[in-house]
Amino acid sequence: MLRILGRAAQDTLRQAGHVSGFVWLAGVPSVALVAHYLLFGRQEMIEEVPPYVSLLAGLGVAVVGLFVVNLIAAPYRTQRERGDKAGEAIRRLEATQRTLADEVARLSGHRPELAVRVDQVGFGVTTDGRGITYIQVSIRNCGTMASVADEFEAQLRTSLGEVWKLPLYTVKDMKIPGTSLRLRHEDAIYERAISPIPPGGKVSGHLVSFTERPPTEEEAIGSTTTVSLEDVTGRHHEASFTLTEPGALKYIPGGMAITDE
Repeated sequence: MLRILGRAAQDTLRQAGHVSGFVWLAGVPSVALVAHYLLFGRQEMIEEVPPYVSLLAGLGVAVVGLFVVNLIAAPYRTQRERGDKAGEAIRRLEATQRTLADEVARLSGHRPELAVRVDQVGFGVTTDGRGITYIQVSIRNCGTMASVADEFEAQLRTSLGEVWKLPLYTVKDMKIPGTSLRLRHEDAIYERAISPIPPGGKVSGHLVSFTERPPTEEEAIGSTTTVSLEDVTGRHHEASFTLTEPGALKYIPGGMAITDE
């Protein structure tokens, strides 16, 4: 309890030195003085209650009010600061862990080196008018250590310069309209890359994103789709694909299944 009272007192003193706190501490006594004048008049103010009494009373009310507000907020502010410090400590530990992993890999002479490539990108529209983006990705491990790939993210920069974050979804089984290609859950790149990719190995798969609307042809032609991921050591990798002309998606071995329908 004493710690909370001390925190409230510190916040009150700190806010008193800021513009908002000064306005509050000066404004309440001023309002009290004006109210005193309106209620009792100038003559009675001078004879009965001097003006400085109203100012002091208003100042006391302002200080107590500010202290009470800070007292109520003190537990929340203390908890928030603890959470911020804990989050910062976790981020430092994660950075240290990545640094140590890189150092161990360097000293041991073994580390993954993932070469990421976006092979093709296609845009479509769902029956309810939403946009759907198909992304074909391949990952080759050119290093000397096996590695998984995870933390996949994707974004689209349209030809007009707008940046769309592409939320990634799991598709159980879906035929791509207008093609003989079918998307299956087990063919997604994040499913295939969850198993370590051996040195010299390669995996391919797809990513699917749904957006509020598909890009227009003007937005799509010249757009750049970027896919990012992390390897087992936490290193960041990314690759981009710029769509230069419209065209149907092509079959790439290991990426999408072909349907007979």
